[in-house]
Amino acid sequence: MRGADTFTESLFTMRHLDDFVPADHPLRVIRMMVNKALASMDELFAQMYAADIKGGRPSIAPEKLLRAMLIQVLYSVRSERQLMEQTQYNLLFRWFIGLAMDDAVWVPTVFSKNRERLIEHDAVIEFFNQIVQQAQEQELLSGEHFSVDGTLIQAWAGHKSFVRKDRQGDDDTDAGDFKDQKRSNDTHESTTDGDARLYRKGKTASELRFMGHTLTDNRHGLVVSAVVTQADGHAEREAAKAMINDARQALPGDEPITITLGADIDSGTRQIVLVQLQEGRFEPRDVKVGARSEDRIEIIEGVRDGEMVVVAANFLIDAESNLKAAVGSLGHAGHGAQIPTEGSTSTQAVTGVGHQAEGTVEEVDTKTSTVTLAHGPVASLKWPAMSMEFKVANSALLKDLQPGAAVAFEFVERGQGEWVITAAKPRGKTTANPHAGHN
Repeated sequence: MRGADTFTESLFTMRHLDDFVPADHPLRVIRMMVNKALASMDELFAQMYAADIKGGRPSIAPEKLLRAMLIQVLYSVRSERQLMEQTQYNLLFRWFIGLAMDDAVWVPTVFSKNRERLIEHDAVIEFFNQIVQQAQEQELLSGEHFSVDGTLIQAWAGHKSFVRKDRQGDDDTDAGDFKDQKRSNDTHESTTDGDARLYRKGKTASELRFMGHTLTDNRHGLVVSAVVTQADGHAEREAAKAMINDARQALPGDEPITITLGADIDSGTRQIVLVQLQEGRFEPRDVKVGARSEDRIEIIEGVRDGEMVVVAANFLIDAESNLKAAVGSLGHAGHGAQIPTEGSTSTQAVTGVGHQAEGTVEEVDTKTSTVTLAHGPVASLKWPAMSMEFKVANSALLKDLQPGAAVAFEFVERGQGEWVITAAKPRGKTTANPHAGHN
């Protein structure tokens, strides 16, 4: 018998929101952890608001604000406006946040204004730290072995907002027409997000972006620190230094702590592993990384079968630690360096292999070691002819890179969007790598 397509509501419904949430839903466990952390933050919340005795209009409860912000992250809700809309009809969201079925949902602008108070008093940071503390109490963290990773975050700013810094007043007449114009972070800025930077990774197009960084404890893969920075080729390693130092200070005791980092070192400008050349001697080797699992990393290029690779490295971290120089002190391997073939030794010259092009030097900045070149098509990258800025590997290259000079040059991508000239000669001559023989 076919059922009738009818819709009949009862006059009264006696149900709790909890009845609609499955008993094994993962948000149940998360909510217990969240509520425990929020209870520990009661003193901080009291300092953020005026005393009840003074009266005034009650704000949105900070506990509900933080739960709502967490829901927004867990379910990738793009904006506060969408979050408020979905909370209106999503019973799971209401239950997690702490709103009854007939409670009014906040106006998006009111929610955003109240959220600013939490950020101003570092309540979000304290909330994160309380969750990390719970993981520490349950012995889920080793506090000794970490991995660092970074990702690009697209800014909410468009290319049309990226205009010259030296423009007159509010003159944005050229904002929408930037074809064939040279634009860089040194000469341009966004009018809607001044902290965003024009940045590219690999062969992707340049966009206004930030960089997000995480420090993960390797025992159970839990993130123990996170930070957002401006986007540039050195941000990841600088953020790593800061986060690792914070991790050291968070551990008990006053003595220096030995912390290990995963064998795959991704500094933001290089991805390397340490290869053992002989007893007590190691060489940093540029590699191309593929798939990852919990305890393994696929190396596509850069290491030969039979070579011994360091699987963990010990760094003695103290207040004066300088991880930037740590790899450099072990030796130098040119980007794209060829792996020695059988019969060769590690002391033989390492020839850099990169992309090759020809062009004319337009501008040279000796202070920043940068060169602007109008170059022809680059077949290996499928680039058309264009004018762009390059860094030089060392100042000795500048003698062949004078304004107006026609040159043949070789370059590599040292970092995310950072193109570096490694060899250059007047057009018609063979390029020579200045790093050859450097070990």
